[in-house]
Amino acid sequence: MIILCVAEIRDKKILELTDGWYSIDAHCDQAMQQLIEKNKIFVGVKLVISGAELVSPGPSAPLEKGADTYLKVHSQTIVLAT
Repeated sequence: MIILCVAEIRDKKILELTDGWYSIDAHCDQAMQQLIEKNKIFVGVKLVISGAELVSPGPSAPLEKGADTYLKVHSQTIVLAT
């Protein structure tokens, strides 16, 4: 389990998530996209995430990750941090 902050929302389906130091894109499922459209998930909100899948062509340093490295997140495994 990890707590990450939404730093940016692109195309209502890709979130840029950050821990305050590093960031990574997250591709959302359909249910997450609906939450973004309803403004339940917005820039600045913190999310408690578990069970995310790291999609990557191979190992890389956090600052050298490519556009093909991202998290695949599912709405059933995310709650808003309080």
